[in-house]
Order: sequence, then structure tokens, then C-alpha cells
Amino acid sequence: MKSLLKIIPIVSLLTIIACGSDDNADTQEKPNNNNNNTTTTDALGSVSKVGENIQAIDIPEGLKNNDDPRAQEAELTFTYLKTLTSSFSSFLLIPDNATTTGLGQKNLGIQNTTTYTWSANGITINYAITDKGDSYGYVYNIISPDFSGKLFEGASKKDGSSFNLTIFEQDGTTSLMVTYDKSASTETLVMTTSEGEKIEFVSLSNGSGSIKVFEGASLTTEMKWNADGSGSLTDYEENETYTWTA
Repeated sequence: MKSLLKIIPIVSLLTIIACGSDDNADTQEKPNNNNNNTTTTDALGSVSKVGENIQAIDIPEGLKNNDDPRAQEAELTFTYLKTLTSSFSSFLLIPDNATTTGLGQKNLGIQNTTTYTWSANGITINYAITDKGDSYGYVYNIISPDFSGKLFEGASKKDGSSFNLTIFEQDGTTSLMVTYDKSASTETLVMTTSEGEKIEFVSLSNGSGSIKVFEGASLTTEMKWNADGSGSLTDYEENETYTWTA
């Protein structure tokens, strides 16, 4: 998961600019997010549902408290993926010093779009939220000494059942893609890097689940567990399978 470790600096940067503001910034009128802008309020509520759903995903106690090193590897991978994925929803928050444009306007045909602007740590952020009917769209542009342009875009279903986010490089190419989907019986988290590395986590309603790690199109590692926490790890590169008990 070497290429996935590159995500950590991205998470740190986005957390700083999403939640911070310049200490010497001019005092600005604060948007009344909770009362005046239904699109923004509902959009942030949708993202909150996604974050809550991801935080609620769990693995069996028999896997969490297992002394087997392969079971511990599965737990560590799960925790890593869950923590990173859930952190992305915090990027869509709006600080109090943000100003707005397009409030209540039909900027894109039948789509309502509101754009928020603020500055933090020498970076200017323009963040647009669009009501697309059954979902909300998010586009995040920044201006900074090192990066100027679209940093990420994403969407979430209004009921919180799905979420996707794409983070871009300076040249506009994709750096990272994250998706979350929830149905009545299955929840899926997928994280894919520009290097082609992908981690796919699947949780079933009966407590069983799996994690698959891909390098390009090749499945390199697969971890599977049962509802009681027993399971197996298959290393396809070494052609070996290990098992553990709950």
C-alpha cells in the first residue's frame, strides 16, 4: 500500500484549508447555513449521513481481538481505509468566515448552485455546492503558490447511501478516487490511486466481509472473514493462503 500512503499529506492539507481561516482575515458576514440556504443545509446533512454510515461500519469482535498476525493485518487495513474515507467528508464543511454567491439562483439550468469563498493559510478556496435532483455535487477550487485549479469534485446521494470524491493533480489528472455505496445488505468502500493501486472493502449485514487489494488489474491480496471473526488471507503473488480462527 505504498502509493496509498501518499494520501496522508493530502488529507492533512485538505483538513487545514477546509476547517481553518487566516488569523488576520478581514471580518466578513457569516453565511446563515442553517436557515437561509436549503441547498447547503441539506447537502451538508447528506455528507453527514455518509460520514455517520462509514463510522458505523465495523468488523467482528473475533477479528478485532485476534492474536493472529494475518487477522491483525486485516484489521489494520480496515481501520486505515475507514479512517481515511470518513475523513473526506470533513473536507466539505464550510468555515464561518466564508462568503457566498449564487444563493438561491438557478445558475445551471434547473440546478441550484451556491459558491462559498474563504482564505486559509495563504490559500483561497472557492467551493461550489449544486443540487442535482437526487444528489448534491461538490467542486472545490483553490488558489495557492503551489497549486491553483480544481483540487477535488464529488457527489453524494441525498439519502446518504452513496458518495464519491475525486482528487486531482496540478495538471488536472486524477490523483485519488474514493467511493462509498450502501444497500440493504452490503456496504462498500473503494479507494483507488493514480498509480493503479486499489483497496476494496465489502461489509455484509451478517457481519462477514472482505478486503481486496489490487495492483492495476491484478488482485494481489484478499482477506475474508466470517461473522464470528474467523477468516483467511490469500497472497496471490506468493500463491499462499493463511487462515485464522476466532
